[in-house]
Amino acid sequence: MNKRIFIISLVLAISSLAGFAKKKGNESSVVDSYTFYGVNFSKCHTYGWGENPEQTISALAEISRLFVSEMSKYDLQKFLEKRVDNYDVEVSVKQTLAKDPKTLETYNQGDRLSIDTIQAVVSGLELKDSTGYGLMIFGDFLNKKDQVGIYQYVFFDIATREIVEKWEAEGESGGFGLRNYWAKSVYNTLRTPRFTKLYYKVRTLPARMQK
Repeated sequence: MNKRIFIISLVLAISSLAGFAKKKGNESSVVDSYTFYGVNFSKCHTYGWGENPEQTISALAEISRLFVSEMSKYDLQKFLEKRVDNYDVEVSVKQTLAKDPKTLETYNQGDRLSIDTIQAVVSGLELKDSTGYGLMIFGDFLNKKDQVGIYQYVFFDIATREIVEKWEAEGESGGFGLRNYWAKSVYNTLRTPRFTKLYYKVRTLPARMQK
């Protein structure tokens, strides 16, 4: 009798786990398409940079526009495997240009973006859209010494401003000129990302980032 009860309990447990796995699989497509709002450097820090902060901020602001002017290169739909409904990168351009130059450079490698800081920015965004999902890439920490930029990919519900997915990735920097130097690091988080495993509410990553 006890053996029979054990077998029934085991079958029920396996069935429950299978149902849970199926549910999680359905959740993986929470964001199928989105509006891209650019690369926001408003809360970013540079480390070991030493360049003019005003000129650096102006250069960083231009990176968002590359996603429009060089769309075939910065192919979000290809790299992230989610459809892009619209581009409204001027949201990030405006916020980046409003950054206080005195807050750009840091001497502390621990000066990183928190989820609370990101949520506060997302909550305060002035957007044309009122429904759907949005993606904003946050410039987090630009390390000239190690030639790497760290970025937070943040998907959010436009109506509620709830962050529904976030992951962190690193990209190698390089090139001539202020804009191109850090633009390369953004591009490399798409083309050859070094996924750091630091994520928030992520149901699934693009297949190419799961390696």
